Amino acid sequence: MSRGNSKNSRPQRPQDLFEDDSDEDWEHHQRGGGGGGGGIPLQPPRDPSLYETEEEWKLHHEAEKTDRLHHLPLILVALPPLGAIIHGRAENWSDALILLLVCWYLYQLVKVPWDLYYASHGRVVLHTAEPSEGYDPALLAQRQHSISVLRRVELVSLASTFVTPAAGSLLLHYVRNLLSDPDRYINGFVIGLFIMATAVKPLLHFSKLVKNYSLFHQEQVWYPNSEVHYLRGRVDKLESELKQLSRAFATKDDVRTLRDGVDIPLTQLSKAVRRFNREGDLLRLSSEDRFNLLETKLERTEAEMLATSAALSSIRYEQEQARSSTLAQLLRVLKYALGHTRSGPFFWLLLPVTAPRAAIEYVATSIEGGEG
Repeated sequence: MSRGNSKNSRPQRPQDLFEDDSDEDWEHHQRGGGGGGGGIPLQPPRDPSLYETEEEWKLHHEAEKTDRLHHLPLILVALPPLGAIIHGRAENWSDALILLLVCWYLYQLVKVPWDLYYASHGRVVLHTAEPSEGYDPALLAQRQHSISVLRRVELVSLASTFVTPAAGSLLLHYVRNLLSDPDRYINGFVIGLFIMATAVKPLLHFSKLVKNYSLFHQEQVWYPNSEVHYLRGRVDKLESELKQLSRAFATKDDVRTLRDGVDIPLTQLSKAVRRFNREGDLLRLSSEDRFNLLETKLERTEAEMLATSAALSSIRYEQEQARSSTLAQLLRVLKYALGHTRSGPFFWLLLPVTAPRAAIEYVATSIEGGEG
């Protein structure tokens, strides 16, 4: 995560002034204590409010390495004698060569300590916590040795930037003995001007280091490790819960994909349901018609059966009436015949003659009885 984005995610804190230190490295520095000044890198801190991206900070870092403060004392020393050489003798050319060499040496004397310092400074806080278990002890020892070497080189190179003005003044005093007219080219004013100009950058840098040192201890006093770790733990927990919630809820693309996958089966299913409903309606109607027809036929059959049973009953009644009338007739004939027994034996002797007469009388009597 770039430092430019960090200012948007959290407010500026004193530890944010350390350049290129990640949150994990800052936690290591906090756990490591950092009570002494040795744990703070001796590099000018990076202010995240000035640089939005890592590229801008790199450009600033490179520009600071070749700061114009390196060239300012050289210009101040070389300008007065070079102006005097424009009109002069042969000795002036030798003086010019000596002055050019002195300028080059002074340039290297000013530039090299800062290059060594920037090459050895820690890009993150060097005072880190001990690694977890399972770490190779040889690598750990080598890492600790490299950290100590870098720290020593850093301190020595920073101290050499403060010695540079004195070394440059000694070099200028030595060069005065080589010039034909030393007071004309290098005098006490030029040497003092070089010392003051060369001491500007180390003093400014030292003031920044003291400021960062004070801010670090302010952080230790007002933002203890326990509170910071507790708040960072809560932030991590909230981030994990937010990720879980974002995975739990469906996105628009998921809903669109689900809808596209469900619309076609639902359309086919609705068509099938409508088709089955129509077939069911037709089947129900045809079944009702069949039941109605069957009920009509059953009623007709029942009516016919009732008529047949009534006819059979009337026929049986008539037959029974016929049987009963026939039997009555026979009984009457017999009774009538028995009644003529009183006529004497002549009746039976003359039976062929008397029988038809008796039958006619019987019929006539029956008719009269029926009419009566």
